[in-house]
Amino acid sequence: MRWTVFVAIALALPCMAAEWWEEELQAQEAVEEGTPVQACAGKVLWTQGFIEVVGEAACDMDEALSEGHCYVMARRAAIVLAQEKLSETVNGIVVDGETLLRNELLSSSTLRTTMRGLVKGAQVVHEDRVTLPDGSILARVWMQLPLRGEGGLAAPILEHAAQLSAQRPVPAFSFDKAPPAEPFTGIIVNASGLQAVPAMAPRLLVLKELTAALSVEHVELATAQEIGLVEYAGSVDDARALGARIGSNPLVLKAESSHGATKSDLVISAQEGTRLAAGDPEGTLVRACKVVFAGHQFI
Repeated sequence: MRWTVFVAIALALPCMAAEWWEEELQAQEAVEEGTPVQACAGKVLWTQGFIEVVGEAACDMDEALSEGHCYVMARRAAIVLAQEKLSETVNGIVVDGETLLRNELLSSSTLRTTMRGLVKGAQVVHEDRVTLPDGSILARVWMQLPLRGEGGLAAPILEHAAQLSAQRPVPAFSFDKAPPAEPFTGIIVNASGLQAVPAMAPRLLVLKELTAALSVEHVELATAQEIGLVEYAGSVDDARALGARIGSNPLVLKAESSHGATKSDLVISAQEGTRLAAGDPEGTLVRACKVVFAGHQFI
C-alpha cells in the first residue's frame, strides 16, 4: 500500500500548532515522487505540563475499499507514528542535573517497561480528517502525555531520581525554625538570563558550600509525583499567577547560575539562601513542592 506520511511534535494547542509544525516539515522534507515523506521536530511543554504530539498519515483511495476504510487505515498509521515520536521525545527528557532519561532506560528494564506503557496510554485529544487535492484521505491526530499526576511521567521518574540522588548525596541546607513576621505561601526562583534547562527532578542549590535546599529526597514524594517537584513559568509575573500552587505571597529569589551537566539545577547566593532560610521555616514550603522556577527559557 502506498502511503504519504507526515509526523511532527507540536508545541502548543492544536489551533495554535499547525503553523509551527507545517513550517518545520517544509524545512525538513525531502520529497521524491512516489516515495514516503517523513519529518519531525519537538519540544516538551514544561509550562503546560505535558508532551503533545501530532501525527499525520494519508492513504491513497485507490488502495482502499471506501473513504471510511481509507480514513481508518490512515488514522491507525498516524497514531503509531505519533507514539514512536512520543517515545523518542520521552527518551530525551532531563531527569536531574546530571542525567538524561535515555541513559537510564539503557540500564533499567523496569523503567523501560514503565515508559513503554505510559507512551501506549497517551491520549488522543483531538483529530482531523482532510481530503487532499488528489483525492486521498489524510488523518491527523493530537496525542498528549502528562508530565505529572495520574498516568504521567513524574511517578516512575522521580522514584528513579530519588535512587540516583542517594548515590550522589549533597549536604542538606539548614532552614530557620522561627517563622517570619509575614508568612510566605510559596517560592519563586527567578532564572531569567540563565542557560538553564527544565528537568523532572531539578535541585535548588545554595552557595557557598553548595548545599541542597530542594532536591527529590527532601520533598514529599507523593506530592511531587502528583504536581511535579517544581512548576515552570515563563516569567516571574507568570509564576505569580500560579496562586493555586504558591499562594498570594510568594518569596522571590534570584538564581545566579545553573549547575550540573544538564544545566537543570539552579544556584542561589549565600545572601539569597539566608532569605530562603528565614522565609521558609523548617523547609515546609520546599517539602510541599510549593516552588516555581521562572525564566523565558522554560517556555
